[in-house]
Amino acid sequence: MTSPAQTQLYFRAWAAAAQAHGWTTRAGIAAALARRQAGESWVSPQLTQSLDTIHLIAADLADRASRSITADDLRHACHWFALGKPKSSTAFSNEDLDRVLALLRLLAQPESIANLIHHETAGQDGKRKRQVHFITRAAAAPYWQSIARAKFGSDDLSALTLPQLTQLALTLRQRMVARESRAASLQPQVAA
Repeated sequence: MTSPAQTQLYFRAWAAAAQAHGWTTRAGIAAALARRQAGESWVSPQLTQSLDTIHLIAADLADRASRSITADDLRHACHWFALGKPKSSTAFSNEDLDRVLALLRLLAQPESIANLIHHETAGQDGKRKRQVHFITRAAAAPYWQSIARAKFGSDDLSALTLPQLTQLALTLRQRMVARESRAASLQPQVAA
């Protein structure tokens, strides 16, 4: 993670997920594992299977360290489950963070349809939001809208596909660099 705001967002989501499952104390973790071992179902068969997998990953992490499962094991298991590989939160890309946050929010509030949908589309949703954010901040609306209309026949960002948004953002970046280069070349050279 690159920013303090992202770190804060991540740990708030983790705290909510941990609280929802009782992963905040050793006794809570033991009770949660006992419920899983007793075959207690959680919300739906698919989500129960996901939670079981998270517990299995956490158990493996704890076994490797020859200790009982800790909250950190469960947190790292969530990373592994969401990303398909172990990865430290300090090394997350924006897409990684989107996926892990989507899982943590689903674990915290599984009854939320929005959380379920976001979990299933986390990578693309985050990329799309970042592209739209850049486009709307990089240039005045009439400028990027004229480029979008010329390239794609529409200036409605919600109607553009992710590849189109990516191409539009790249075009704006390239034009910004070209403009800065031209401006720098027009600056008088100062002899040293």
